[in-house]
Amino acid sequence: MERGCATTHAFINIASVLGRYVSIVHMRTFSILATILLCVSCVRHNDFKKAEIESLIAICAELKKLNIVGSVPENNWPKLLSRFDAEQVSVQGDGVYIRLSKFIVEESGVFCSRTNNSLNSFGDPSYKELAIDLYTYVVRG
Repeated sequence: MERGCATTHAFINIASVLGRYVSIVHMRTFSILATILLCVSCVRHNDFKKAEIESLIAICAELKKLNIVGSVPENNWPKLLSRFDAEQVSVQGDGVYIRLSKFIVEESGVFCSRTNNSLNSFGDPSYKELAIDLYTYVVRG
C-alpha cells in the first residue's frame, strides 16, 4: 500500500531550491499556493498487492458476519485489519466500509459490497474494483 504523498516531497524540494534564488515576497506567494495544493492533492492512494487483497477479502468476510449496523468498535475488528492502519469500520446495508484516510471532507478506504452490483467509478463516492465485491472508494465531499 502506498504511504505518504509524493507531492509533499516535491514541494519541499522545490521550495529549498527556490529559497536560494527567489525574493521573500515570491517565496510567500509560492508557500501559499503550495499549501493550498497540498491540502487538495495529498490524499492517500490505496494501491494493494495481491496478498493484501486476499487479506482484505478475509477481513470483509469476518466483518459481514457481525450483527452490528453502523460504526464497529475497534475491539470487534479482525486482528488482521491492524496491518492496514484503519481509522474506522462501518457496517451498512449495502456493505462494509473500512476508512483508511480522512482529510477535512475527503475520505478513502475499502468497501466490501454485499451484492454483485457494478459500482460507479466516476462521481462521488467513486469506486475502483479490486476483486469480486471488494473495492477502494474515495469520497470527495
